[in-house]
Amino acid sequence: MHNKIVAVAFFLAALMGCASRGSAPASDPRYPKMIECGADLVVFILSDTVLTQRVERDLRTGPVPASMQSALENRMKTHPSAGYVEVVSREVGSSALNRHLNSDVMPKVADMKANSDLKFANDKIKALQEIVPQLAESAQSACKQAGYSFTAIKPLSVIPVTEGPKVARATPSIPLQVSMPPSAEPEIQKSSPAIKRSAEPPAASKAEPKPVKALPAISVRKASQSERVQLVKSVGSALKDADSAKYAEMDVIPKKFACVSVNSKNSFGGYTGFKSILVAYIDKGWFSLQEVGSHSLCHTVMTKMARNDS
Repeated sequence: MHNKIVAVAFFLAALMGCASRGSAPASDPRYPKMIECGADLVVFILSDTVLTQRVERDLRTGPVPASMQSALENRMKTHPSAGYVEVVSREVGSSALNRHLNSDVMPKVADMKANSDLKFANDKIKALQEIVPQLAESAQSACKQAGYSFTAIKPLSVIPVTEGPKVARATPSIPLQVSMPPSAEPEIQKSSPAIKRSAEPPAASKAEPKPVKALPAISVRKASQSERVQLVKSVGSALKDADSAKYAEMDVIPKKFACVSVNSKNSFGGYTGFKSILVAYIDKGWFSLQEVGSHSLCHTVMTKMARNDS
C-alpha cells in the first residue's frame, strides 16, 4: 500500500485544484497542526480506501494489483473525508502538505503498517483493520487542535473481516439433502444393512493422502556494501547510542526483509551484547521493525514472512 503514499497528496491536491502555496501564513500558531491535520487525513483516506478494496476482493496478501488502481482513485475522490483535504490544502498549500507527508507522516505510518503486518503474519486486511481507526483518531485530534470543525472523519462502510480466508474455496461441495414425505420415501431406506454398507465409499479412498502444496523458494544472501550502509542507517536511528554500535552479520531477502546483528551501548553506557534486528523494505527504503533475538531466529521469522508475502 505505502508505495503509493508519496504521490497521494499530489494526486489529491491536483484533483481538487489546490494551490502549491496556501492562504494561511506560516507564522499562524495553528499552522503546524493544520499541516499535520491535512497529512494525517491523506494517509487515513488512502489506508481506509485500500482496506475497503481488500475486504471486497478478499485480497489478504500481496500488493494492490494494477487492475484496482482506477477503482482506488475513484473511491479516494468520493471518500467522506476527501473534502477536508481540499479545505486544509487551500490554507497551507499542497507543497507544505507534501513536505510534512513525506518527511514525517509517511515513515510513521509505514512503521505502523509493518508492525501490524508482522503481528498478523502478513494478513494485510487484519493489519489495516488495526491501523485505520488509529489513523482516523490521529487525524481527528490534529484537525481539532488546528481549529477545524471536521466531524465526519470516519472509515468507509466495509464488512468487518476477522477470520481467515473463506473456507468455501477449499472444501468440496456438499450434495443437497432433500426431505421427502414419509409416504414417498424410496425403498432403499428400508433395505437391509448389507445394502447400506455397500453404498459406503471404500475404506481405502478415505485414507488417500492429500497433495502437499510446494512452498515457494526464498533466497537469502549476505547484504551488499550499499545495502549495509542503508541497513546501518535504519537500525542506528532506533538505537540509544548509534555511534557506539558494532555490526556483525547482515543477511537480506532482497527488497523484502533483512536481519541485522548489532551490539550497542544502553542508557547506562554499557554494551548489551549482540542482538538481531528484523528490518523491512518499504517504499524503496529499509525500516527497522523490532528486536527478534538470535540471528537464526530472525532468519526463520523473515523467511516465513517473505513466504507469506509471495
